[in-house]
Amino acid sequence: MVKKLRRCFYAVTACIILTFALSQTGAAETGEGLDHKPPEILKDYVKEKGGILHPLGRRYGVYGWLIESNDGAAYAYSTPEGGVVFGTLFSPDGDMATLSQLQSLQKRLEDQAAAEELQKRARSLAEPSPADEHASDSAQETQPEKDKATSPAKTAATETERQPRSVRPSEPKQQATRRTQQRQQQRGTQTQRIESLKSRAASDKQENTSTEENRGLSRAETFYNATERSNWFAVGSRNAPHIYVYMNPTCEHCLDYWKDFQSAVDSGALQLRIIPFGSMAGNRTASAALLSHDSPENAWRRFAQGDTDVLSEKHVDPDAYAEVDANTTLWAEWRIPGTPFSIYRSPLDGQIKVLSGRPENPLLLLSEFVR
Repeated sequence: MVKKLRRCFYAVTACIILTFALSQTGAAETGEGLDHKPPEILKDYVKEKGGILHPLGRRYGVYGWLIESNDGAAYAYSTPEGGVVFGTLFSPDGDMATLSQLQSLQKRLEDQAAAEELQKRARSLAEPSPADEHASDSAQETQPEKDKATSPAKTAATETERQPRSVRPSEPKQQATRRTQQRQQQRGTQTQRIESLKSRAASDKQENTSTEENRGLSRAETFYNATERSNWFAVGSRNAPHIYVYMNPTCEHCLDYWKDFQSAVDSGALQLRIIPFGSMAGNRTASAALLSHDSPENAWRRFAQGDTDVLSEKHVDPDAYAEVDANTTLWAEWRIPGTPFSIYRSPLDGQIKVLSGRPENPLLLLSEFVR
């Protein structure tokens, strides 16, 4: 279920962003309303979509719902009287309450998945293994017919059953040892695969990689440090948590990425640190023009609104080409797979995370930055 939730894409048809400033309800009711029954009109809607309804709990007098269907993720809120409205919920202070509700839902689903996994393991431990069943069958076959007196053969079989599995006749000690070694080898192989995936973003050709690794830094940390030293410009509040994103200014997906997060940036919840680059003439010139403006943020916003002239060659400071080329070299050396490409340190656990392309559900990503 957690994986399915992460795969929900962001599009919400006819989604209206609402602000509920209900002063009479006081503070948000955290953790309440999870057992509230959805209105019939909402149940009919979900049934028509063939979707699943997840309760988000009660906040500011209304009950939140996540609707998961083939059309993507939708968010709805119902009133105590049964009215329903689609959209996201903001607090009276302007914070997006839906984000924290999604974060709580994700935690509940993860806890539920962990509990189910523990139960599954407990059941598997309680069930007899094929080796145990074989040993039991062998012991029964060697026993003589039951009689009132305890025979030497029965006594020997009883003693055999009391022996540890590793020394039973059906599973000699050497065989048990080999099985243990195989399990350890499998776990080691899985660990190697995980470590290999974590280091794919790094390039052996980068000059400062070996130096920083000698200081005990992982490749992810090395890449993040290199990104911090790149030629970026900030869009949004300096006090907000930030995401670094590699962009080609003329890339349509990059502009869509900006639209995904613009409301969060404008509300002060997030800062984007854009790293413009490009080897093609158009992207190289546009990137240099961005870095040449006194306020790259204003230039970027104007460009996103349709002002293409703001990134024309006449605005380029020749020295800016060197900064763009350095960004492009960084992008190539670390083998970044396409644009937009994001890297950030999660405020939740401090881990370095990357995202290739646009997020399927921006709200789930933003839930990591809720403070």
